[in-house]
Amino acid sequence: MPRRQLIGLPGVSTSIGGLLAAVAGLMLTGRIASVVTRQGSNMIFYVFAAPVIGGESLNGGRGRLIGALTGVLLLGCCKTC
Repeated sequence: MPRRQLIGLPGVSTSIGGLLAAVAGLMLTGRIASVVTRQGSNMIFYVFAAPVIGGESLNGGRGRLIGALTGVLLLGCCKTC
C-alpha cells in the first residue's frame, strides 16, 4: 500500500506539488517581467540533473530530500561559475 494511503491523505502530496509548481512559475514570470510560450523550455536539463546529482534514481524508488537539495545547490554553484 502506498505511503500516501497509509497516512490518510491520498491527494495532498499531489496538490502541494502542483501548488509549488504554480508558485515557481509565478516567481519566474515576475523575475523576467514577461510571459512567452517557451519560458521554461531550457530548464529541463536542470530539472532532471539536480536530483540525479543528489543521489536520486531515474528508475524511481526511494530518495532523500537532503540529497535532492544538495544536487540543486551543487548544480546552482556550477551554473553561476
